[in-house]
Amino acid sequence: MNVYFNAAILILQLVLLLSLVSSVPRRLQKKNKGGNTRFIGKRQLIAMEALQSGPGVFHKKLKTHVQPLEESCQSASFKNEFNSIRQQVKCEPRDTVVDLVPPLGAIIIPNAVIVKRCGGMCNGFKGCLPLQTQEKKMYVKTVRNSEILCTSITVVEDLKCRCNCLQTPKDCTPFQVYSKETCSCNCQNKDYAACIDSKNENVFWDESTCSCICEQNKTCTTGTRWEESECRCVKIRS
Repeated sequence: MNVYFNAAILILQLVLLLSLVSSVPRRLQKKNKGGNTRFIGKRQLIAMEALQSGPGVFHKKLKTHVQPLEESCQSASFKNEFNSIRQQVKCEPRDTVVDLVPPLGAIIIPNAVIVKRCGGMCNGFKGCLPLQTQEKKMYVKTVRNSEILCTSITVVEDLKCRCNCLQTPKDCTPFQVYSKETCSCNCQNKDYAACIDSKNENVFWDESTCSCICEQNKTCTTGTRWEESECRCVKIRS
C-alpha cells in the first residue's frame, strides 16, 4: 500500500509541476546560451523542488522570512505552541526517502524506499547524527536482461540519534588543533592571510598542512624552469 500511495503522490506533484510550467508568463522566461527556455518563476522553482524531494517532503530547502511579533513568554498559549514546535523539530529518527542504487546493468523496482534516518534541529555547530543503527530487510523486484526477479535488500535504518559534532578530533591532522566550541579542526599559524593575499596565482592554502604551498607540476614555457621557492617559472640562466 505504501508503494502505491507514494506513486500517487509523485504523480500529483508531476501534474502540479506541468500545470505551473504551462502557465508561466512570458516575462519570466529567459534564453540561456544554448537557446533553451529557462523558467525562473518562483512557483515553478517550488514545484520542482517538491518533485525532487519525494513524497512527504515539500519545501525542506526553502528559506522562510520571519517577521517576529512580541508575545508574552508567560502565556499558556505561547508555552504550549513553543514546546510543540520544539518537539516537532527535535533530533530523532524520521521517515526519509532513500534512493536505491541498483547493481550494474539492473533496475530495482521501486527505486526508492522510506526508512528512518536521523534529522532535526541541533544547537550551534552540531548535527543530528545516528547513535544506533540496524539493517532492515526489504523486498523488491530486480529487472536484468528483461527478466524480473523477486529479491530482498538490506537498508541501514537509524534507531537512536544524538546532537554531536560533525567533525571530531580524529579528523584533525598533526598541524591542526581541535575546537570544541566550533566542532572544527583549525590551523594555529598566521600564514593564512598572507597566503590568500599573495599576488602569486600559483600558490594556494593547504588546510591539511596549514601552509601555503605551490601548485604542483606546473608546465613552463621553453627557456624557463619551475622554481619551487618562488612558485613560478623563471628564466634559465646561461
